[in-house]
Amino acid sequence: MRIFKINNDANKIPWLLPVINKYYKYNCEPKSQIWEPYLVYNADPLKKIHSFYNIGTSGALVFDEHTLEICRTVFEMAGEILPIKVERDK
Repeated sequence: MRIFKINNDANKIPWLLPVINKYYKYNCEPKSQIWEPYLVYNADPLKKIHSFYNIGTSGALVFDEHTLEICRTVFEMAGEILPIKVERDK
């Protein structure tokens, strides 16, 4: 068995921030009934892209599609998977 630890190092992980000031409170309560994916942008475009991101609030783990493919079962057992829309560089 392989065990991984996710380190939240703000100096290395890019921040994704909402284009419109919209935040959800991630308080261990289900969100799927009220969730509307919102558009976010990379606030740290010079930082190297990784598999995980910060989203400007605590209580949420943000990851890319590749990480979801690998870890879907574990993530689904741990909580809800709620999509966001990422504004791509022009």
